[in-house]
Amino acid sequence: MENWGLVIYGDDDLFAWDGLGSIIEKSKLAETICHETAHQWIGNLATNKSWDNLWLNEGISNWIQYKCSQRLVADPDSKARYYSEDYQRFLKQDSLVKSLPVVHNVKTSAEAQNMLNAITYFKGAAVANMLENLLGTDALLNGLCVYLSKFSYRNVDTDDLWESLSESSNLNLKEIFDTWLRFYGTPLVYVSETNDKRVLVLNQTQFPLKENADVEENIVWNIPLSISTSLKPEFKYQIMISRKESIIKLPLEQPVDENGWYNVNTGFYSMARVKYSDELFERLLRGVETGNVDIVDRIAIILDNYEFMRFGVGKTSDILKIIHAFSGEESMYVWKLLVDRIYELTDIFYGTNAIKEMAKTSLGFMCDKDSIAETFRFALSDKLKIGDGLDILISLAGNFCSKVYLKDEVASNIRNLKKIENSQKFEFFLKVYIGSFSSTHEAIGAVNFLDSHGITFKDKNFREIISSVHDKEKHLYRDTEGVKKYLSDILEK
Repeated sequence: MENWGLVIYGDDDLFAWDGLGSIIEKSKLAETICHETAHQWIGNLATNKSWDNLWLNEGISNWIQYKCSQRLVADPDSKARYYSEDYQRFLKQDSLVKSLPVVHNVKTSAEAQNMLNAITYFKGAAVANMLENLLGTDALLNGLCVYLSKFSYRNVDTDDLWESLSESSNLNLKEIFDTWLRFYGTPLVYVSETNDKRVLVLNQTQFPLKENADVEENIVWNIPLSISTSLKPEFKYQIMISRKESIIKLPLEQPVDENGWYNVNTGFYSMARVKYSDELFERLLRGVETGNVDIVDRIAIILDNYEFMRFGVGKTSDILKIIHAFSGEESMYVWKLLVDRIYELTDIFYGTNAIKEMAKTSLGFMCDKDSIAETFRFALSDKLKIGDGLDILISLAGNFCSKVYLKDEVASNIRNLKKIENSQKFEFFLKVYIGSFSSTHEAIGAVNFLDSHGITFKDKNFREIISSVHDKEKHLYRDTEGVKKYLSDILEK
């Protein structure tokens, strides 16, 4: 806890350093210490005026914790871990209709408590990360020094930060960043190519939140982007788009050829999601196959396209293409994302042979109920040698149970799990278990089955979980033909 001049830690944190066995555990401990120490300046020396601006306290401290901990612990995978874990936490929440902007009017104590969420901490940190990308690390740190000097022992709001940073950078940062903070969601950038292979067409909209949702169609974001190409993958072209449609001519010495690729928003330069035309998407995946796309951008491809599939912007066959292109992947963080999504797809299409055939063709997996445990063991032992293996196992266990016929053994296994896990983990398990079915009828049947064995599902969001199952059910009928066509095409090849 970040008390003024007296940071309080649990004794496990203070005395555990020498006993920690993995780089990941040391990194996470370093992040906690750096975060609380940062609050001596960010939050204590200059304190936000109200809960509306809590991101000034928590979001910026989160950004500082990542920067400082990387200097304390030599973790070569720290960036991949950040984008595959913490970064996606707010992206997922920000795709929901009930999501809130980073800065909004907080009226009650209950609303104040709700501000302690992934949007405040992780989207707030992502805004600071965008500032760093746009201004440069030294310029941002200098601007923060101006901010802290000017507002020492005072209360601040977001406009005070923009005033200080704009003063040191000569940019109107309020104009650029206000949309990112005061609207929920993130922009979706569609990318297509003109006949001139140096020119891209970028169209922006707010990311679709749900069918028939009240999307703010009139929002125009100022989106900083970094673009790389197959001609010089290491060279980044930095641009800013601020219209619904932008025509971007890249200063290339020669055109990108028909097999070359563009990578828009390289390195998560901004929080925008990127949807390529079908041709550009397949060309980018060829870049992945040849090892020319950085790990952070490979993570972005997985995160973006899976959400596109979920909300009907993209196709399931695109995810299958990703899995096929990533078959030579070596990063455990990328594999963690892939394995999670393979099993989510197995849930959606369970009862068809589509995912089973894809898995056999692309990865050699056998994703049916008779051999799924072997797949878990392979994934966990060979690909996921990381500290949070138990959490992954708990998550996958829910999927495994849902593939087994509803027998007494299932209830027995769940009761045994309840004995060894705390109530929060058990509630999470039940969510995964119920949410993993592909039909509403089966999900409700599972709830009744558990109830008959003395296991009551108490989650207050029960209706949301059943609704998510219903969405899967609709998705199954909407997208099955596309999956079958893709599989038949690759089998013919």
